[in-house]
Amino acid sequence: MWIRSSVSPAEAVNIAWEDPGKIHLLKTDAVLPGMTGKELAGEIAKICPATRTLFMSGYTADIIADRGRLDKG
Repeated sequence: MWIRSSVSPAEAVNIAWEDPGKIHLLKTDAVLPGMTGKELAGEIAKICPATRTLFMSGYTADIIADRGRLDKG
């Protein structure tokens, strides 16, 4: 299933509920409106446990880790 990149985190969770188990890869920014990419991945994993996540960001790793967006390493 391909989901356009312009959906909000809440919309992505709703889409996952519509067709559970069909999301194989979640590509998300680490910084999102309303929740972090880490939080979004956690919500999607509750619905589709086998989903893999690819995090990306325009922020440096130090800034993201310092703000608690992702675990260090």
